Amino acid sequence: MKKLKTILLLILFLTINRNIFAMPTLVVGIDDLPWPPFTNTQNEIISGVHYDLSVKAFEELGIKVKWLPLPFARLIYETKKGNIDIVVSASFTEERTNFFHYPPTVNDRSTTPWKISDATYVLITRIGLNYNFTGDLSTIPAPARTPRGYSIAQDLRKKVKVEESYSNLQNMKKMIRDRSGSVVVIKALAKTYEKGAFRGRIKVHKIPVSIKTYYLPVSKQSKLTKEERLIIWKKIVELRERPGYLKKLFLKYSQ
Repeated sequence: MKKLKTILLLILFLTINRNIFAMPTLVVGIDDLPWPPFTNTQNEIISGVHYDLSVKAFEELGIKVKWLPLPFARLIYETKKGNIDIVVSASFTEERTNFFHYPPTVNDRSTTPWKISDATYVLITRIGLNYNFTGDLSTIPAPARTPRGYSIAQDLRKKVKVEESYSNLQNMKKMIRDRSGSVVVIKALAKTYEKGAFRGRIKVHKIPVSIKTYYLPVSKQSKLTKEERLIIWKKIVELRERPGYLKKLFLKYSQ
């Protein structure tokens, strides 16, 4: 009886997954800006924790993908046009639910097992500016600069004037050149700037501006079924919970 039950469960699993293994190649969009340690595209080579985790998930599910690195605002545009199936990765906003499927129960207040990871955003100002960030967004030196299309810009705009441009590096150069405003980036990138090109010219504030949760949302224009989306999201959860796997990825990109 136990053997029969096992066989039936295997048949059910294969039935649910038959379209996953036979489906056409999926187009997977990814931000082409440096966003370490999560994603990074250099000379057409993609890397990062979110990228490696997604590649592993697709490989184990037998899904063929075509990677499409683009500026994030362009990823959103192409998703709306139906030219992208999945984005690696994006946070949740109510507006994005118009064109993205998110995992079940995900919203802007949820603590969810479906995430690919969290990312901490911090504030950068110029050395010499008499200012310390205490957590009050309304006190951030304006304009607060962010990359175009990022949800952090939407959050900040409720409290402070925001200026969006193509890249974080462009924002940094504008802040130094104009001697005004600030830049909001993820913590790892801020540390890179602090130790590298902007050494001695910037201050990275210790208190986070925001901690955002990221997912693998699926385009509502995609032909992926509800069951297929769930299979992909469950594989991400499985990989995240696999002992030592996620830690190994973060160590790989912390060198």
